[in-house]
Amino acid sequence: MVRIEKIKIKNNIIECVLFPEDNKDGFILKYNPETREKDYQLPKGYEHCDVHVTMACVYLRNNYKKNLPESKVVIWY
Repeated sequence: MVRIEKIKIKNNIIECVLFPEDNKDGFILKYNPETREKDYQLPKGYEHCDVHVTMACVYLRNNYKKNLPESKVVIWY
């Protein structure tokens, strides 16, 4: 599960804050859904969270041409 907050799009770049699972500290993700380039820095202790970034990017890529909400919770199993 990843919580995506403060979703904004500017010049085809999506910028948001990701909160993996129950973590209280988020980190910034910048993502270009056209080229699939991502820019983010996992905080110390978050090394296991690459899958959370990937799942957030999948959601953002599949929905960016629609009206993205300001926040979204993405759950997978």
